[in-house]
Amino acid sequence: VLNCHDSVIYILSPLRYVIVNGCSDATVVLGAIGK
Repeated sequence: VLNCHDSVIYILSPLRYVIVNGCSDATVVLGAIGK
């Protein structure tokens, strides 16, 4: 997730890694609870 502005992002699938870079005024929800 790069350079997001004034955004709402939900990524709810299982992830190995995530890089969130350059976001401002954003809501980011990442990851699953179980496998």
